[in-house]
Amino acid sequence: MSAGAATTPIRVHPRAARGAEALEHGLALCAAALIALPLPVGTPLRRATIPLILLAGALALGRRSGALAALRVAAVAGAVGLALEVVAVAAGTFQHRDAAVLRFWVPLAWAAFAFPAVALAAARTRSRAVRSACGSAALVSLALLWDPLGLHAGAFTWPGGGSYAAGVVGFDGSRGIPAGSFSGWVIVGACAALASGTPREGAPATLPPLHALLFAALAWRVLDAGIDGVLLPAAAAAALALLLARWRRAR
Repeated sequence: MSAGAATTPIRVHPRAARGAEALEHGLALCAAALIALPLPVGTPLRRATIPLILLAGALALGRRSGALAALRVAAVAGAVGLALEVVAVAAGTFQHRDAAVLRFWVPLAWAAFAFPAVALAAARTRSRAVRSACGSAALVSLALLWDPLGLHAGAFTWPGGGSYAAGVVGFDGSRGIPAGSFSGWVIVGACAALASGTPREGAPATLPPLHALLFAALAWRVLDAGIDGVLLPAAAAAALALLLARWRRAR
């Protein structure tokens, strides 16, 4: 479908629309709260974080682009993200502490974090190029915080280390994250945003709160963990995503 093609209008009873909005905001708040809480890795509540983000993000995107768009985004982000990680692990440039997560949690995690980024990109933007750039910027803004936290928690590592978050030590003793590793997030964000299709007519005009809430929760965790040098680049990526998300209004 072209960027200017007509889409099926969304017709929702006002009361149902208000209920869906309240549910979307409530799920977003719960997901952000689980990230912000200092829960140990592996506890039931910590394990519930990714599924809750997935649910909140699917609702946010589904309200703006439809249920089929949400399914496409989940499939594309999960498949592309898993493929990139399998290649990185096989090449020895990335390693999970628990290799079993590749079979189940990795596709879910990629889809979960793609949803808030794509929902932000799909809120108003009809240009496919702008939507793709917005999705990438929004996803990278979360990754610039999420990856250092995962490295700090010992969930995964980059053998050989890198220049980003160089003060954080992985479980294998490597320091930091290679800057090039974030290219995977750029690819997934762009592919997922393109898979979302054109926002539907009659969709909510407000920007979804999930991305902002997750960003704030991750930033809080970064400050609490004492990780230096990551907030500024993450904030710059988030600001770019927000600017691109408002592109349609500014035209």
